[in-house]
Amino acid sequence: MQSTGRRSLALASLCLLALLAGCSRGRGDDSAAAPGQPYPLVESAGFPGAGDIADDSAIWVDRTHPTASVVLAGSKADVGGGIGVFDMRGDLLQFRPDGKIGNVDLREGFPLGGRDAVLVGANNRSNDTLSLWTLDTGTRTLSPVHASSIVTSTGSANYGFCMYHSGRSGRFYAFVTPNGGGSIQQF
Repeated sequence: MQSTGRRSLALASLCLLALLAGCSRGRGDDSAAAPGQPYPLVESAGFPGAGDIADDSAIWVDRTHPTASVVLAGSKADVGGGIGVFDMRGDLLQFRPDGKIGNVDLREGFPLGGRDAVLVGANNRSNDTLSLWTLDTGTRTLSPVHASSIVTSTGSANYGFCMYHSGRSGRFYAFVTPNGGGSIQQF
C-alpha cells in the first residue's frame, strides 16, 4: 500500500477512535485521561433514544481529502431507528429513518447502473431484511438501492451482517447470521 493510503487509513482509524463516545473522557471534561488510555478528540452527535442503540459502523475513506471521509452508523432503536452519516468532526450530515439498522458495512467499486458505486449495506431488524444504499461521495449522502426485498431466513431474527468482494471473481457477497448463532446465509 502506498504511504498516502496508509496515512489516510491511519487518519480514518484515529477519527473512528475519536468518534467513539465513552472512551475515557466525556464532552466538556477537561480532566486528563489515565496514562496510556485513549480519549476522544471529538464526539459524534447521538441518536435519539436510550440504551444500546448505536451499532457497528463503517468508515468510507476519501483518499484524496481524508477530512471529507465519513462514518456510517446504524441506530437499532425501536422507535426512530435508521442509519446516519457523520463527518470527521462528529456532526450528523444525514439520517435516514429506515428501520432498526445494525452492522453497517460498505464496499467500493460495486457496478451499478453502468458506474462504480460505494455500496453500503446493513441488516434491518425491523423486518429481517437486508438494507442497501449507495453513498454519494460528493454530497456524502445515502440513497436507497431499489431492489427486491432481501428477506433473510435464518430461523431467528437476523443479527450479524458483513460484505465481501472477491478479488478473484470480482463478485460481491453479503453474509447474515441469526441471533444466537447458527447458519450463515450468503447472498
